[in-house]
Amino acid sequence: MIRMAYLDEPELNKRILDAYVALMDTKTLRRHWREVRAAIPELKGFHFSMRQLISAPFGLLVEMAKSYDQALSGLSAERKKAINDMLLCKVFNYDGYYQRKKIAPFFREHAEALKLYTCHYCDMAYINTYEYVDRKDGGRRKAAHFDLDHILEKSDYPVFAFSLYNLVPSCPVCNERLKGKEPLAKTKKMLVKFSPTSKGFEFDREVRMELLPFGEEVARPFVEHADGYELTFDCHRDKDYEQYVERFRLKERYNYHKGEALRLKDLQMRYPDVNIVNIASMLKVPFDEVKEDIFGLHFGESQHRCFGKLRKDMMK
Repeated sequence: MIRMAYLDEPELNKRILDAYVALMDTKTLRRHWREVRAAIPELKGFHFSMRQLISAPFGLLVEMAKSYDQALSGLSAERKKAINDMLLCKVFNYDGYYQRKKIAPFFREHAEALKLYTCHYCDMAYINTYEYVDRKDGGRRKAAHFDLDHILEKSDYPVFAFSLYNLVPSCPVCNERLKGKEPLAKTKKMLVKFSPTSKGFEFDREVRMELLPFGEEVARPFVEHADGYELTFDCHRDKDYEQYVERFRLKERYNYHKGEALRLKDLQMRYPDVNIVNIASMLKVPFDEVKEDIFGLHFGESQHRCFGKLRKDMMK
């Protein structure tokens, strides 16, 4: 539910993309790509360059995926698998050298610039990097506490295994247990809306989290009557996102943590603006400072805490 930071910062986007392309051994990859294409006649019409495969924005990747589907259309499942396996072995060997030595280290080293703090699919788990001392040689190393998920699954679309905008930093729950190797969406159009690497990803704007009572009874205080409330995701502005919520089981997972929302609602009842004005006057401090001390929204944002959207939506 979090857009990648580079989507809204053109300078960051260019800097990250240039660094990523420079990291890849494009000369060798281009040679291997030419050799394999020559050996696979079905790919004659798939004419995209290695540079495009590595750096094309996600919307263009989806169009390229359609072209890849067309190139392999009409082939048997066995032939498709043979082609995909050859590409993964001869050119796009993500799970080998490139993942260990190139791509994973790149995301670790650029984690701060990319604002990799919480899972981009759910915002419920931290995906931070950290440093440690290697016991073998005493050197300092950097490790990452996150997965890199392929939106266009590399077993189906090996040509996009190295594509920067096909990689989503995510938590293991979202990546391995919920999404797995299944497509994120049923259609290419939906993929553009569901990928945090896509400019079409507008979950934060189109979906609102709400705390609603079961039935008509409204009980206060909220925390003491937790069983009387549930967190829901209002997708009426774009019902397509109901599929996203269901795919990552956001409603069920967030309701386990609904205490965060209940507490904020209790604080809002206890400290309406008129009370905050009185407290600020008594303490002789600015209104916004008192409100921040009570609700901590700026702290949560600046310190990159989980549940950012939850807190923001509860305060609307």
